[in-house]
Amino acid sequence: MTPDEINRLAAEKVLVWAYVVASTPPSGGFSFNTWLRPDSTACYPLPDFYHDIAAAWLLIEKLSERFHWRIDSPFDVGDPWLAGVTPLGISGWNGRPDFRASGPTFPAAITLAALKAMGIDVEANDGPSSG
Repeated sequence: MTPDEINRLAAEKVLVWAYVVASTPPSGGFSFNTWLRPDSTACYPLPDFYHDIAAAWLLIEKLSERFHWRIDSPFDVGDPWLAGVTPLGISGWNGRPDFRASGPTFPAAITLAALKAMGIDVEANDGPSSG
C-alpha cells in the first residue's frame, strides 16, 4: 500500500474523517474535494501522517484517549522505528503493546501502529507521497 493510501486510511479509520466530493451545481459555481473532521471543519490537503511527525502526532493524541503508547527508537543505524499500543485499563500491562508496527521513520511506525489498533494491518510500499 502506498503512503498516500495509508494516509487516507488513517484519516478515515483512526481520526474518523470523511472525504467529501462536492460537484459543480448546474447553475454554476465551483466544486471542491476536502476532508471533513467530526466537528465539521474542513482539512485540505490531507496531512501526510506517514512522513510528517506533526501529522502523525494527531494519531497519537486521538488514540491516547483509549490506548497506552510505546515507541522505541532504532537500536542501530538502519534498524526500524517501533510503535505500539495497548488499550487503557488492561491489567497485566507488561510494556509489550498488543498492536505493534515497525517503520523506516518515527511517523511511519506511528501511523501503521494506529491502523493496527483499528484492526487494519497494512504493508507499506515506501514510494514517494504526492503530498
